[in-house]
Amino acid sequence: MESQLKVARKGRGWSQLRLLVELERLAASRGLPVPSRSSLKTEISRWENGHVTPREPYIGLLAEIYQATPPELGLPVTPPQFVPHQGALGPSHLSVESVALMDELLANYTKADNVLGPCHLIHVALQHLIHLEPVLIRVRGPLRGEGLRLASRFAEMAGWLSQDAGDLTAAQHWTDRSLDFLEESAESNQRAYVLMRKSAIAAERQEHGRSVSLAAAACRDIEELTPRIRALIPRQRAISHALVRDDRESERSAGEALEAVAAEDVSGCYDYCTPSYVAMECGVSSFLIGKLDVASERLSAASATWPDGFPRDHGLCLSRLAVVEVARGNLDAACAVGQDALAASRVAESARTKAVLLSLKHRLAPYDRMRFVSEFTHELEMLG
Repeated sequence: MESQLKVARKGRGWSQLRLLVELERLAASRGLPVPSRSSLKTEISRWENGHVTPREPYIGLLAEIYQATPPELGLPVTPPQFVPHQGALGPSHLSVESVALMDELLANYTKADNVLGPCHLIHVALQHLIHLEPVLIRVRGPLRGEGLRLASRFAEMAGWLSQDAGDLTAAQHWTDRSLDFLEESAESNQRAYVLMRKSAIAAERQEHGRSVSLAAAACRDIEELTPRIRALIPRQRAISHALVRDDRESERSAGEALEAVAAEDVSGCYDYCTPSYVAMECGVSSFLIGKLDVASERLSAASATWPDGFPRDHGLCLSRLAVVEVARGNLDAACAVGQDALAASRVAESARTKAVLLSLKHRLAPYDRMRFVSEFTHELEMLG
């Protein structure tokens, strides 16, 4: 009996070589390393013959390529699981004081993420979540809502960290869990934020229709949300609509995001949502709809005014600006900005930034006879 993986491949009329090429392409877009072609071809045969079960990141890549869930392909769902240490990372019960402390920890973890990258914190976020879940069984009254909010925040953080590490299967799993904790509560700001994050993950998984729908769901009652979330949601909607070539709606949403983040009162969580961050994201949506000059203007302004404390996102901004400058034909600027992006990426690792830099290398390939281009692309070779 043929394995479900082999059935899925044959159903598309693909050879193993075609699947191998698709795996290489998608892994490159995610900034993920793959073995040599001969080794990968051997692995594909072993997967399809049932001799070996794929592991992450291949489970997520195969699911994305075949547009199916891992169980539909006969594969396990393998989000990271951790056994909590005895007495670790959380109170045995909730109190006003413990809730305040955990909110402070979340703020500190967010700052650490932007400086250190995702791999240092995934384990920590999940330990908090694993400890909180059984505590919630015993919590009643007003503190239950606070506990649900905290569980949702830690699950969403695990989802974000997984996404930034390039594991979209785990990212979707933990972000779905984050939304589950909110179904019982009336926490409108957190719910809208998680729906926005689900839209972003769907966009990265090339599920563009789903991304648009989730962004629209996040916009429900948007006027009642805090200013930062009122900026983050239309900025994601701008990207989602750009991906489906709805230029008018994309630019309208980008304008709403820029207006919201410029409001005087930008209190609340999500300190990363600064005017520079929103300008960067709106620059991406402009690039996707072909407005290269607007994209360059937004990304340049964002980079020039980037606040301290967010080096990972600054590296992402610089790498995106370099790609835009190549598209505009400004090769000198692209390589100069790309050098800065490469330096920033070494400070705080990010699969997203790595993927953009790899796409930059591909875009520069036709100009490799120019010395300054070849010298820079040689540095990019070390990325994989």
